[in-house]
Amino acid sequence: MKRINGKVADKVVELGKLVLQFARVNRITLYEDGVTPESDTDHTVMLSLIACAVASEYKKDLDLGLVAQFALVHDFVEVYTGDIPNIHGKMIDKRHLKKKELEQKALKRLEKNFKKVLPWLSKTIKKYEKMDTKEARFVKILDKAMPKITHSLNKMKALKIRGFDKKMAEDTLRDQIISIEKSYGKDQKEAIDIMKLLAKKSLSAF
Repeated sequence: MKRINGKVADKVVELGKLVLQFARVNRITLYEDGVTPESDTDHTVMLSLIACAVASEYKKDLDLGLVAQFALVHDFVEVYTGDIPNIHGKMIDKRHLKKKELEQKALKRLEKNFKKVLPWLSKTIKKYEKMDTKEARFVKILDKAMPKITHSLNKMKALKIRGFDKKMAEDTLRDQIISIEKSYGKDQKEAIDIMKLLAKKSLSAF
């Protein structure tokens, strides 16, 4: 059993500071008011609660603890990269072209800072990003589904700001779902069903 010492306390404070920084990372998605940006911690808590609640009832073959861990860390590299959206409309973020590269650099930075004292963080992010477990694939699909919740609550304001009309939104969401179904979503019918229903709900609010 490892002993707790001053180095551990220092790293706990450092990680706590990063969590506060993570809470100040704003996403392109918006609150119900259509004005206030959703933060990365808002999104992370939403995904964690919903993924666990859904899995416990409708995907009982999943390890709920692993689902919770993956949901908790899935976006934490954004503490260094910021949010790099996949959906652009007329407001293209050029960082998207280097999204994977930027996120890998951020992960290496986290690993370097915490691997000797608190290695769970980078290990779990790496395990999630491999997408070789059904829990990771389930979480990733629900991660892509979560923006549809805020879209439905604010009548698609975030997409309208980016120049989307309803047809563009329909085409984008349809193509996103088809792409996921053909790749990491092949064995995740329940998560895909939720995504489809949330997409339909958000489009009806356009």
